Amino acid sequence: MPGLISSPFRFDFFHNSGDMKNALSYNDARLKIERYCAYRDRCKLEVKLKLKSFGLNSEEITGLIKELIELDFLNEHRFVVSYVSGKFRIKNWGRHKIEQKLREKSISNELISLGLDTIEEEEYLNTLNKLIRSRWKDSFAEDYAAKARVARFAYSKGFETDLIWKVIDTCSVSGKE
Repeated sequence: MPGLISSPFRFDFFHNSGDMKNALSYNDARLKIERYCAYRDRCKLEVKLKLKSFGLNSEEITGLIKELIELDFLNEHRFVVSYVSGKFRIKNWGRHKIEQKLREKSISNELISLGLDTIEEEEYLNTLNKLIRSRWKDSFAEDYAAKARVARFAYSKGFETDLIWKVIDTCSVSGKE
């Protein structure tokens, strides 16, 4: 395939191979990142990675992040509250999983605890109860292996072990209602 090497349609035509020929100007990057942040709440890490993909240097990235914070396009407290709310109410995640994912996004411990405090305890327990009951089967209500499967499922969703077993014990005593 001798003609393949001289072809203008090389692999790096479709993928940014790290060269700066596809870098955006500062103003173009600013417009794109403002739209990116306006679409939904973002954390600093997401914005920083996106700006790096635009080919900006670290000084430009730092300056743009400061501008976005001043213009309220980027607000980590707002991001944490909406993230916690969405992951808890829509995906039925527990506190541990939400906390872990926020740590992966380099969110401070103070903001994580503020966000997790927005979850009401009664709603939290109701969600866990609903999750466990949805996995519960009458055919093996007293089978320890079945209880363990349900517990692993709830644990994988990020709920606390003591709460999981409390709800499972309640289910096994009262049966599926």
